[in-house]
Amino acid sequence: DETVAYNLMRTAEDLGSEYAKAIMAIFYLNGMIVQQDVDEALNRLTTGYKELQHPQIAGILALIYYNMADYKTALKYATEAAEKNDKTGLTVLGSCYLNGNEVNKNDEKAFEYYIQAAAMGEEMALNQIGWMYMNGCGVEEDPSQAFFWYNESANKQSDVGMYNLACCYRDGYGVEQDSEKAAEWYKKAAEAEREKAAVITKAA
Repeated sequence: DETVAYNLMRTAEDLGSEYAKAIMAIFYLNGMIVQQDVDEALNRLTTGYKELQHPQIAGILALIYYNMADYKTALKYATEAAEKNDKTGLTVLGSCYLNGNEVNKNDEKAFEYYIQAAAMGEEMALNQIGWMYMNGCGVEEDPSQAFFWYNESANKQSDVGMYNLACCYRDGYGVEQDSEKAAEWYKKAAEAEREKAAVITKAA
């Protein structure tokens, strides 16, 4: 529950927890409980990371800056987070290598970083591995493996993973063609995407 989590973090912050103060940034970033304020979120995270050097904070910063297309800053935080085995940092680092963002494009390295993140259950890494198997990117094309990883991502509630899984069922890619299951997963993907959009925009 968002309210319970917010109250717990706020209490911890009031008691002097620097980690709680930094992680409270998630609420400001997504407009949950409080008004959306990206600058406040970044300030909390940046300050918290300087003081704590916590890899989870670095991973969150990497993802934010990657989504803002500030790839230089994203790469810096992703590298530092990945060095301490943070799953978000590993995923962002994989994307930097996959797309050649501030590094030489290297599909094999991207795949390695995604695999490490996927082992920790990172939903986007799971989806990206599926995409790489589908497109023969860094690995040989393998429809059954693509389906497997998309399914793993979908079961972690990734809207992108759900959509790609629906496409597999629609086209019979890596699995027996099944229009009913395709429709079911398209619906789930749309619902998950709406929920994510609502969180991002409700306080904007």
